[in-house]
Amino acid sequence: MNYNTISAQRIAGALGAEIAGVDLSRPLSDEVIGEIRQALLDHQVIFFRDQHLTSEQHLAFGGRFGELQIHDFVEPAEEDQHILEVRKEEQRLGFVMEPRFLRGAALSAHGAFDEAVACLREALAGGLGARTFRPYGFTRLAEALASQGQHRAAIAAVKEGMGAQEETAALRWGAELHRLEGVELVGLNRLEEGQKALEEALRVARGQQAKAYELRAATNLAQLWGEQGRRAEARDLLAPVYGWFTEGFDTSDLKGAKALLDELA
Repeated sequence: MNYNTISAQRIAGALGAEIAGVDLSRPLSDEVIGEIRQALLDHQVIFFRDQHLTSEQHLAFGGRFGELQIHDFVEPAEEDQHILEVRKEEQRLGFVMEPRFLRGAALSAHGAFDEAVACLREALAGGLGARTFRPYGFTRLAEALASQGQHRAAIAAVKEGMGAQEETAALRWGAELHRLEGVELVGLNRLEEGQKALEEALRVARGQQAKAYELRAATNLAQLWGEQGRRAEARDLLAPVYGWFTEGFDTSDLKGAKALLDELA
């Protein structure tokens, strides 16, 4: 594809391109951002060589593409938890994430669920990346399927993710897998099973001290209890978890928790 404000040089057969003709440290027009976004869709992974950015400039550029996310499967950069440092080191070979997992997650975050499901299924069927990240891929697949209302397919993806956890001993996504299972079981009106899955998600998140996952599980369980008339219990469950946070109140998870607490008041 031809671009007006940037150039893109393909660097691999399957995916990947190097973007040139743009200085990311400067304010960028909507046209330039639009073409960078299109290049990402065209090539799945894009690179910018010799860019010298402060952490503030890095965050400003990333923010042009949507709400920044924190990925808890890798250690963030020291200057900001939203920035990941990627470097090729011999001792780390074999512990690389399949890039289409991240692309699928990004597509899902932007509402392109059909593309996200296709991308994640393709990635899970392939052999790229370390097997320890497969539970993450199934988690994102279940999430995308759930957003489409495909309850049974989402539960099937959760089951595969749990199986991958057992095979790889990569347990960090257990809370999310149980939570997604619970939400989808509730969607099928299997309320007792759904509650048990959400309670297990809460237990796992607390055991791992994963506050973000605990908040999600508590929000979903509180919502279920609120719909069942257990409003006081729901608020007593969610309020302390929400109260733990001191920042990030503009994120969707904390906004959703706050809205539910207000509803339960």
